[in-house]
Amino acid sequence: MDTQTAFDIVLNHLWHQNTPAWDKGSQQCWYRHGENGTRCAIGCLIPDDLYRPTMEGRGVYELLHVFPELKELPPFKALDVGHDRPLHVALQQMHDDLAAGDPELFRANLYDNALDLAHDYGLTVNLPTEE
Repeated sequence: MDTQTAFDIVLNHLWHQNTPAWDKGSQQCWYRHGENGTRCAIGCLIPDDLYRPTMEGRGVYELLHVFPELKELPPFKALDVGHDRPLHVALQQMHDDLAAGDPELFRANLYDNALDLAHDYGLTVNLPTEE
């Protein structure tokens, strides 16, 4: 899997989900939110058989250190690119920033943020023009 394909998977997941994986009670983003089934930019890449609730509350660097089997998955290998920060870290940060924004503007903000990341990492944004 190449970086563009992994980027597309994450963006399309977030676009169709149309909401962040955010827990109002804890005021945190989750890889997988148990109540509503949402998944964050990184959570959507974790297969069901590898997901563990103990993954929650960890940044992506710590997640990959504590669960090194994730590093071997094609999407994580493909997103481990970047100058100062790997793309998977940038995608997690983008998701968390979107969670703090206006829910009515989720898709517009996702698109704008995706354009910035695409520019920074030499990728293109391939999102639907309409839902």
